[in-house]
Amino acid sequence: APPTPPPSPPPPPPRPPPPPRPPPPPLPSPPPSPLPPSPRNPPPRYRTPCEKCDQCQGLLADPRFIFRRMWGSQAWRQWKIGTGLAGSCFEWQRDSPGTWQSAQAYFMDTLLGKHCQTNWYEGNGGDLGRQDHFPTFEGPAPALLGFDEAIDHYCHAAGGHGGHARACISASLNILSLYGTRLPYNICRNFEWQVCAAKGLVPGQGGKGIIFSKAPKDLEFEGSPRLGQCSGYSQVDCVGEDGYATDSIF
Repeated sequence: APPTPPPSPPPPPPRPPPPPRPPPPPLPSPPPSPLPPSPRNPPPRYRTPCEKCDQCQGLLADPRFIFRRMWGSQAWRQWKIGTGLAGSCFEWQRDSPGTWQSAQAYFMDTLLGKHCQTNWYEGNGGDLGRQDHFPTFEGPAPALLGFDEAIDHYCHAAGGHGGHARACISASLNILSLYGTRLPYNICRNFEWQVCAAKGLVPGQGGKGIIFSKAPKDLEFEGSPRLGQCSGYSQVDCVGEDGYATDSIF
């Protein structure tokens, strides 16, 4: 008989399971969000009592005073009480005084600077007064505001020569000087020009520079021989309640 085969060796014992992997290290914590800035108390309206400010606010709020009545639809004429917006320059197109527009359109166009690229010297003599002409300055020409004689003095002191507009242009200073009939001067044009100056969009301005030839803080509001009087330049007879003059425009 054949020999009996040896018995099969027992199976190897099962391998122990591998040890568990250690957990990954925790991700770094994000930096804390910056705290919002602490709220700042709004500054007081005036740092010290301001008698002139109160006087000015009172005159602006008075519908009978000239500050509220210079917005007439006709150049240099007062806005008549009782005529509504139709009696104001807000509702008449700037270069077509007999054509109606909404007051909203006027203020929107002004806010957007739609008419900033205007020759703000139109109506002056020579090429300077042509509709399509823009003055040439030797450098950036900040906007200059003030009483007429203060503007003249400032421009001549800055090296300007010639008459009112030309003296300022030669001193690289921008002023509003409309004398024409196609685009007549009124307070709506004045406001447009000031908004353009605040935006730095007056032709040749070269920035947002604005200069006062007389500081507003030096104005006298009550008992002034200039404000609310027929004082300064006007293209109409401003005696009485029909027109106004440049000193009140300041």
